[in-house]
Amino acid sequence: MNTKFDHQIRASYSVTEIVDSVEQLKHQLIREALRLVRREKSIEITSISDIPSQGTGLGSSSTYTVGLLNALYAHSGRFASAERLAHEACHIEIDRCGAPIGKQDQYIAAYGGLQFMQFNPDETVFVDPVICAPETKHRLEQRLLMLYTGITRSADGVLREQRTNTSSDAAKRNNLHQMVQLATTCVWRCATTISTHSARSCTRAGS
Repeated sequence: MNTKFDHQIRASYSVTEIVDSVEQLKHQLIREALRLVRREKSIEITSISDIPSQGTGLGSSSTYTVGLLNALYAHSGRFASAERLAHEACHIEIDRCGAPIGKQDQYIAAYGGLQFMQFNPDETVFVDPVICAPETKHRLEQRLLMLYTGITRSADGVLREQRTNTSSDAAKRNNLHQMVQLATTCVWRCATTISTHSARSCTRAGS
C-alpha cells in the first residue's frame, strides 16, 4: 500500500485497475473498504497470494477484507481493534456486497489463533481463546492435513442452498444444534485438561 503522487487509484490483484474515482473500481471489496475508511483518491493497493483468490474454501475473501482494512487504517495512522476489523469486514461483505455468508471467517481472520466463537441472535459475536495444554494443541496439529485439489468453486450457490435447507428442514437444524453442543463440550474438556495439568504441576512443585 502506497500513497500515489496523483489523484488516481491503482488496485493490483489478479488484474490491475487504474481509475480516477473509487466508484469506478470493479473489485467490490477494495471499493467498499475505501469508501468505509473514506479514502477515495491517491492510493495504490497491491496484493499477492500463493493460492487462488476465490473458491478454495479457506475464507480468502474475508481474510483479504480484514487485512485490507487493517492496512488502510495503519496507512492513515489509525488503530483498529480485532473486533472493529471483523465487524466492518462483515458489514462490507454481507451488507454492502450482499454475500450470502456467515461471520466466522472474518472473525477468525481478525483474532487469529484457536478461538471459541459464539454467534448470538442479536448479531453480536463473542470470541474467547481456547485454553488447552500445549501437548493437546500439538496432537491436534499433528492430525490435520491440508491438500490442494486444484478445484475451485463459488460458495454463493452452496451457501444459499444451505440457508434454505436449514430454515425449512427441522432435522438439519437439529444437526447444527448438535454440532454446537459438540464444540461446547470440546472447549470444556480442553479447559478441564489444562486445569488438571496445572494442578498436578503445582502439586509436584509443592512436594
